[in-house]
Amino acid sequence: LLLKKKDYAAARPLFEKAGEISKKISGGHNTDYAGSLNNLGLLYSGMGLYEESIPYYLQALDILDVLHAWSNPDYLFCLNNLAKSYVYTGRYDKAEPLIISATRQSVLNLRNVFPILSEKEKNNYLENVNWLEQMNNSFLYTHKKEAKDLALNNFNFQLFAKSLALTDTRFMLEQAGISTDSVLSRLFTEWKSSRTFLAKQYALPPAGRDAGLSTVEAHTEALEKELTRKSASFRGQQEALLISMKELQQTLRSDEAAVSFVRFSLYNKDWTDSVLYAAYLLRKQDTLPQFVPLCEEKQLGKYFSFGAGEPTIRAIYRSDPVDESDKPSISGDSLFSLVWKPLMPLLKGIHTVNYAPAGLFYKIAFHALPAGDSLLLMDRFELNQFTSLRQLALNRGQSGSNPAIAIFGDCVYAADLDSVKNGRKQAVVSGKEDNTGGWKRLEATAKEISSIQSLFREKQFNSILYSQLNSTEEQFKAMSGHAPLILHLATHGFFLPDPQKRQEEGLAQDLRNAFTQAKDPLLRSGIVLTGANRAWNGQAPITGREDGIVTAYEIAQLDLRQTDLVVLSACQTALGDIIGSEGVFGLQRAFKLAGVDKMILSLWKVPDAETAELMNLFYTHYLKGNNARKSFMYAQQEMRRKYPPFYWAAFVLVE
Repeated sequence: LLLKKKDYAAARPLFEKAGEISKKISGGHNTDYAGSLNNLGLLYSGMGLYEESIPYYLQALDILDVLHAWSNPDYLFCLNNLAKSYVYTGRYDKAEPLIISATRQSVLNLRNVFPILSEKEKNNYLENVNWLEQMNNSFLYTHKKEAKDLALNNFNFQLFAKSLALTDTRFMLEQAGISTDSVLSRLFTEWKSSRTFLAKQYALPPAGRDAGLSTVEAHTEALEKELTRKSASFRGQQEALLISMKELQQTLRSDEAAVSFVRFSLYNKDWTDSVLYAAYLLRKQDTLPQFVPLCEEKQLGKYFSFGAGEPTIRAIYRSDPVDESDKPSISGDSLFSLVWKPLMPLLKGIHTVNYAPAGLFYKIAFHALPAGDSLLLMDRFELNQFTSLRQLALNRGQSGSNPAIAIFGDCVYAADLDSVKNGRKQAVVSGKEDNTGGWKRLEATAKEISSIQSLFREKQFNSILYSQLNSTEEQFKAMSGHAPLILHLATHGFFLPDPQKRQEEGLAQDLRNAFTQAKDPLLRSGIVLTGANRAWNGQAPITGREDGIVTAYEIAQLDLRQTDLVVLSACQTALGDIIGSEGVFGLQRAFKLAGVDKMILSLWKVPDAETAELMNLFYTHYLKGNNARKSFMYAQQEMRRKYPPFYWAAFVLVE
C-alpha cells in the first residue's frame, strides 16, 4: 500500500523486514523470499533508481529458477520488472530477451490453466494478465528503433491470445457435444439444462427470481469446469491454436496482407492516461511484422460517443468528398486519416487485406471509409474481417449437412401466443405497436423474406419460412442440433448499454425490463421474435411459453455447428460490450459459441427498404455459385452505385 502511495521511505523497512522473516524460515529458498526481493526491486524502480533495482530482480529470478517456479505469477512480474530496469538504463539488448521469455511463459501458463476453468474464469484470468500484452506493446511503441524481435513476439502472442477464451470454450462445447462418453454426455445435458433455467430466470425482474439462484449459478459453473476437464481431445484442440507468423504467412498470397489491430494503455516508466491504437501488418515477403502506431482513443471519442447518432454516422459514411478547407470536426476523411492512412505506404501492390479489429475499431465500417480521390476503402482493397487472424490458418471450410435456408421475419411483436389448440396458434394482439409500447412491426420484412424464399425455390434449394405467428422463439430454438446451412433473421436486434455506465454518465436508469438492468452483456443483446413486446414491457411471460426475446446468452447454448452463415438483417447486431482482447460480447460472440462459421451483422440502425434490397442482391450472387464473401462484396458494390454508404454500409461480414 505504501509503495502504491509512493511513500518509499515508509515502505522500504517493511519490505526488508518481510524479507528477513522469509529468509529466516526458509534459508532464502522459497517463493516468499523471492517475492520480497522483487518488491525491493520495485521500490527502487519506483524511485527511479533502476540500476539499484537490478540486483534484487536477479536474485529473485535465481531463486525461482532453482525452485522451477516458472509458472508462479511472481516469475512473470520479475522478468518484466528486470526488463523495465534494463530498458530505462539503456540496455535494451538485455531487456528484449527477457520480454520475449515472459511472453512465452505467459502462453504456457494460459495453456496450463485454461483446461480447468469455466469461460467466466477464463475471461477474468485474461483480464488479470492483460498488463503483459499492454506492456509489450508499450515497449515496442517507445523503443521501436532498438527492437529486433519484439514485433514478431507481440504478433505471435496476438495470434494466440486474441479471442482465446471464445475459441477455447467453443472447442470444449464441440467436443462435449459429439462425445460418446456417457459421463461427459450426462454432464453436458445437465449443464445445458441448468443454463436454460438460468436464462429464464434472468428474463424475470430481480424481485421475481428464484431464491436459490446463486446456488444454481455456482453449480452450473462447476459443471462447465468439469466438462472442460473431461473433454477428451481438448488439449489436442488447444495445440491447434499455436499458430505462428510463418504458418499464417504461408496462407497469404503475394498481393494479400494480414492486419491485427491492438488497443493498449501506454506504459512509459509508469502507466499513463493514454490509450493507444496500433496495427501489426504482415505481408507475404516480410521477415518481420510491421508495427504501425495509429492514434489515441481520445481522438476517436467524438465518432463513437454515447450520444453519437444518425447525424454522426451520415457525416462519416458519405459519398461526396469533403472540402479539406472546411475541416469539419467529424468526417469519414478525418477518421480514415486516424485509423487507416498510416498503413497505406505498406499496402502498395496489395489487393486483399484480412484484418482483426480491437477496441472501438469494432464499430468502424472500414469498407465504407473515404479513401481519397472520391474512392471508398472497398474500392482500393478487398477487406475481410476476422475475430482472430489465426482463423486464416485454421479455416476448416465448414459445410453443413443440412443444405437448406431457414428464414425468420415479419414478426408480430405485440401478439400474445397464449395457447395452441387443434394444431393452430391462438393469438391476441395486445398493445399499440410503436416504440413506446414495444417493438414496431417491420413492414418491409414481409417482402424481404418472401423474395428470398422465391430466389431459393427457383434454384431448388430447400427453404423454410417462419413468419408472423410462426416466427417464434420456440421455432428458432428447435433448430438446435439440426440447423440449416443458412439462417436468415429479418427482425429487430438490440444491444443495450451497461446500466452502470449509464449511471456513471448521469443518465436515468432504464427499468423497462430485466434486460436493461443486466450486468452480463450477453443478456443485454439479442433478437426479438413474435410475442416479444409482453416481456419487453416488463410483464411476466405466459406460463409454458418462451418470451420471444432470444438473448445472446440463450443463443450461445444452441448447437448451430451445421450452420455456415447467419444473416442478421436487423439493427445494431454487430454491437456489444468490447472487452480486452476477447472482442465484442454480443450476438456475434453468441453465434460463434453456438458453432456458426460466418455472420453478416449491422453496426447501426438500418433502413428497411434498402436492407431488403441488399439482402436480395446478396442471395442472387450467392445462388450463382459465389461464396458468401464474394457475394456480399458484389452486393455492396451494386448498392454503392445507387445509394450513399449510410444506406448499406452498416453490414459487415465477420468470420
